[in-house]
Amino acid sequence: MRYVLTSGAAQTAADGASVIAGLVASGGPIVVAAGAVRPHGLVDLVESTGRARGPHALSARGPESRRAPAHR
Repeated sequence: MRYVLTSGAAQTAADGASVIAGLVASGGPIVVAAGAVRPHGLVDLVESTGRARGPHALSARGPESRRAPAHR
């Protein structure tokens, strides 16, 4: 396993930041933060998690990204 997509077992990545930081510090798989990650909180999230990769692309775009893409 090369990547782990996680919110740190919380509703949001910000709420699970301490768990995400522990995963990053373990030196295991690459950790990608996900769960209500928004541009305005991205710097704080990356700094508080010890450089977790992120955000997951769908999380960064908002609720409309959860819809199926339109076929043209």
